[in-house]
Amino acid sequence: MKVFALSIIFSLSLLFSAGAEEFKFEMKGVKVSLISELSAVAPGEKFTAAFYIQHFDDFHTYWRNPGLVGFATTITWDLPKGFEAGELQWQVPERSKMLKYHCHAYKGDAYLLVDIQAPKEIPEKFSLKAKVGGMSCSTKECCKIGFIDVELPMVKAAKSVKNDDSAKKIKDAKSRLPKPSKDVEVSVERKGEWLTLKFAGKSLEPKSVYFYSNENITDTEAEQVLEKVGDSFTLKVKLNKFVKPDLSSVSGLLFSSSGWGSNKSKYFSFTDKLN
Repeated sequence: MKVFALSIIFSLSLLFSAGAEEFKFEMKGVKVSLISELSAVAPGEKFTAAFYIQHFDDFHTYWRNPGLVGFATTITWDLPKGFEAGELQWQVPERSKMLKYHCHAYKGDAYLLVDIQAPKEIPEKFSLKAKVGGMSCSTKECCKIGFIDVELPMVKAAKSVKNDDSAKKIKDAKSRLPKPSKDVEVSVERKGEWLTLKFAGKSLEPKSVYFYSNENITDTEAEQVLEKVGDSFTLKVKLNKFVKPDLSSVSGLLFSSSGWGSNKSKYFSFTDKLN
């Protein structure tokens, strides 16, 4: 397993370091487009764009931490002068498989959101351009890796004009972004190759719990074990062999099929420092 994961990481590092211009592809089973909540932008306006990824025929792409196999989607912007893009906002993932190996992935429709800040001086016509790097895989076929160019033409306006269809899709995607829970408290301890996540909250009865680490620190092939201890719960998570000894904090998402807290959201985000 370790050799397999290392071979994928090495191959991908060679591919992506060689330069995106050398590789052109249409990822099999995947369509990518760039949309914006605005069709016309006023100078100095801040707005949200999204990479809309459509998956077909049992294919998936990867979350920010794909696990021990796979490669997370990457974005390289080519923006007009003065425009600035914020960090990629990842929607919640789901568990999938690359051949027989478990991974953290996207299926169906996925929206990766980015806030864009326009400068005070912008051209009458301009385009948002980006190069999307990624890997598409299915449970039945080998993966396809490479790059694809996306472009969204836009215009300047004295007052910004909303694109109603795209704005609705982006608003819906924002509502599904993971948020911290007001009802659940989480603490994390490390002992050797194991993390123990302890969580408690009022009337808490989680089921089918799974921890998605933001960083690639967990062994995605090892079972995560949930136990009830008094009024609290613990989740034992095995670390992978690539974790540094000086790991100082843990962040990610906790999933429960039964939902968490008063709003029964299935995911919430958290960060905890290790002692």
